[in-house]
Amino acid sequence: MRFGNISRGFSVITRMLAALLVCTLPLSAFGGESGGGYDDDDSGAGGTVNRRTTNELVRALRAGSDRCEREQKIYKWDCYRLVYRDVARISKRNSDYDEATKALKLVETRIDAVVSKNLDPETPKRRKLLHTYRAVKPEALPEIKRETAKALDDAQKILLRSPERKSLHYTRIADALESNKVLLRSALLLLPDPMAAPLAAGLRIAGLALALRTPA
Repeated sequence: MRFGNISRGFSVITRMLAALLVCTLPLSAFGGESGGGYDDDDSGAGGTVNRRTTNELVRALRAGSDRCEREQKIYKWDCYRLVYRDVARISKRNSDYDEATKALKLVETRIDAVVSKNLDPETPKRRKLLHTYRAVKPEALPEIKRETAKALDDAQKILLRSPERKSLHYTRIADALESNKVLLRSALLLLPDPMAAPLAAGLRIAGLALALRTPA
């Protein structure tokens, strides 16, 4: 009788341990994550939205924004245009990122239009690594900044209206655009250089806080 009780006790403990083990396994071990359409592996063209591609897009947007912020004001806007063009090329590889590609291309096209309208023919182009940046007229900077911010607003609307199964990924991309917008909507362009540095530092902190809202 005592041996039977011990045996039943071991059986209960075994079942409890098995249940705990199942609870600690990641959802991917059972064939996917919660929220349809999520895939850890990059499926390439015709695939689904996935963590790897989303991470690549977000990193490219953040790195591009940082790079352009270090450019002279007259060149940074064409720099931004090329960032959105290049990131759109990344998203275009996977057809399930069609809305993201549309949003990024929208920003590129709108920046290109306002930059082309306000080019400074007296200032030479700036060549940096593989890119060439066109200079704009200094007096056009406020207009260019406003139009770029509006384009980012419209791009975010496209992303946030995406199908529910893509919402996790597109929200992260929209947050990366929001970080860029924090910088663009500052008064940095209109301030003298001695005031620009401390303001830029504060804005970068605000952008970082937005970026940390979601995991990288």
